[in-house]
Amino acid sequence: MKFKAVLGLGMGSLLIAGFAGCKHAAKDTSLVLVDVAGDKITKNQFETIVKAVIGDDKQAGDLLANDTMKEQRNQLLDALALQKIILQAAKTEGLDKDTKTQFLQEQGIAQLYLRTLMERRLKKAAPGPEPTDADLKPIYDQGIAQQKAAGNTKNLPTFDQVKPQLIAGWKQNKQQERSETELKALIAEMRQKYPSTFAEGYKPTPQPGQP
Repeated sequence: MKFKAVLGLGMGSLLIAGFAGCKHAAKDTSLVLVDVAGDKITKNQFETIVKAVIGDDKQAGDLLANDTMKEQRNQLLDALALQKIILQAAKTEGLDKDTKTQFLQEQGIAQLYLRTLMERRLKKAAPGPEPTDADLKPIYDQGIAQQKAAGNTKNLPTFDQVKPQLIAGWKQNKQQERSETELKALIAEMRQKYPSTFAEGYKPTPQPGQP
């Protein structure tokens, strides 16, 4: 389930931008769930983050309200609190003004935004076609040939026996191909909409396959 992955995000890029955005929202008077040296996480903020990261209303609702998941919920809240602790400690050390740190933060946020833009783009895209036996048979034949070449000639599965796995693998490959195509298209559109003007001698030479 997605909320299991959420617990691993607290030390990474877990909604740094989201926290920043909360500062500009209307005054939040909901319950303060944790106060980190004056930097608060409210009930409304926490619920918004959980729903946004999990992306499934039922799973998010279970994590937030189900007593059997109280410990997972509290662990996530602690991860968010620790993130704020780290940010405060880094600011005390002046890392928020450090050039390298600023670059890495901007890079991380850009990657997060790109991933989100891609997820939205793929959701809007029409689903691909279902594979036909003509699509799957060459994959099956190749697999059987490889097994025979390796000396495995007994009890080889029939096409129908492995057809569900062949369909799953075919769809995964097509999804990967579509993701790569859509990523190139997205970057090309953004480059066109927000053009870059380089100083003389600094414009890179386009590389084959580069978006």
